Amino acid sequence: MKKGFFCKTLVYLTTVILIAILLISLSNTTIAENPPDPPNEGWHVEGNGTYFEITNSSYLNVSLTSSENVQIYMFSIPTFIYYEIDSNCSANSTLITLSGLKINTTYYHYNDSGELISNFTTDETGSYSYTQDLEASHIVFVKEQISTIYIEADGDIVPPGAPISRSGETYTVTANIDEEIRVERSGITLDGNGYNLATWDSQGIWLRYVSGVTVKNFNIYNAGIGIYIMYGSNNVLEYNTFSNNYYGIWLHETDGNTIDSNTVSDSGYYGIILQRYNDYNIVSNNTIITIFKEYSRISFCNCLIFNCYIMTVNKNDLATFIIN
Repeated sequence: MKKGFFCKTLVYLTTVILIAILLISLSNTTIAENPPDPPNEGWHVEGNGTYFEITNSSYLNVSLTSSENVQIYMFSIPTFIYYEIDSNCSANSTLITLSGLKINTTYYHYNDSGELISNFTTDETGSYSYTQDLEASHIVFVKEQISTIYIEADGDIVPPGAPISRSGETYTVTANIDEEIRVERSGITLDGNGYNLATWDSQGIWLRYVSGVTVKNFNIYNAGIGIYIMYGSNNVLEYNTFSNNYYGIWLHETDGNTIDSNTVSDSGYYGIILQRYNDYNIVSNNTIITIFKEYSRISFCNCLIFNCYIMTVNKNDLATFIIN
């Protein structure tokens, strides 16, 4: 009888302690009780059909026309257009036409793995057409710039003269960089070593389908997206500074990541955005300061957020995390 009473008491006390820890964590995060409506999100479009149009991009208001019925998720931010395309019919391919691009301008067309498929020059109407495979889902990037530093899956640095040194699985930046860094190798540490990374509206650092990567000690500014993580899992972003980017940190369908002890300021849109089914990510001990927009956005995910200092300077003087 005493043993049963002791066990019940122990369970009760443990439950009380866990609830107390959760309440303390939540009390250290600024969450609006009645958050305002998000800004017009015409910078991206999602749906099924044959015609898709972006109407409120700070970059280009482009449209995509497909000869076949497709499923699209597309956005347009400086200096690239991104879309995910999947078949919504029985056709094996479709004719895609992108309109609203700059006229008589050269662009670079990248495939799912980030490989350059082709370069093309738009016509006098700012349009470009090509045949898109529909036998599998695809990701497409259309960019104005081609310059990129790669840490490839085999560990090589391309081009070899890039200002990054390697010691085992640690890659250390040795000078300021004005090119995108694309990480294709899992299990590494990329140390910015206090140097600047300014990509002038392209992505700063892009992690795609990699896991166990730590990115730290970068000063990233003037990028479209400071650090972009797509898929993969269990990556760490720590002790980085982001300023004057359109987006500071963007996680897209990636789980188990840690965003800790970063400073994000003056983002054109969102400081930190966790979008489309991100689970078990931890966002902690970050400072988010913005004078443009009000939000760090967290959508469709189960994440833990605590000890974040958030300050905005705008007409509403309101800082929020939006969880939806």
